[in-house]
Amino acid sequence: MTLVDVPTTKRKPLTKRQRTKLGEDNGWLCCICGLPVDPRKPWVDEHKRALGLGGSNDMSNRGPAHMQCAAVKTLEKDMPAIVKAKRQKDMQTSRDPSAKPQIQSRGFETQAKKPKIEKQPISSLGPSAWARRFTNAT
Repeated sequence: MTLVDVPTTKRKPLTKRQRTKLGEDNGWLCCICGLPVDPRKPWVDEHKRALGLGGSNDMSNRGPAHMQCAAVKTLEKDMPAIVKAKRQKDMQTSRDPSAKPQIQSRGFETQAKKPKIEKQPISSLGPSAWARRFTNAT
């Protein structure tokens, strides 16, 4: 599988004449909900395919949209798709998106080793030591 990088295109604003032509070419219908857009009220020239997902600034990728429709589309559809695409790209290029730079520790100082006392089991003491331990005889 060949990894193809889709660069993000920079947004190119339209002139007033281009905005008017965009609305007229689309019949002043919202490209998201399909309802009429009033050109006298604020509206947005929305990218049908988001720039962050490889969309272009061509007029064929743009359409008039209500401000609220564009905001909902961006928040609920475009942004999650862009985040997912970036996460998938990071995974394919084997970069961990959540990785943080490692902080180098100065390490721990080594302590002097204490002499280790080995405890012998009672059975290895022998009969005389066993007898001395539990009798009052000295």
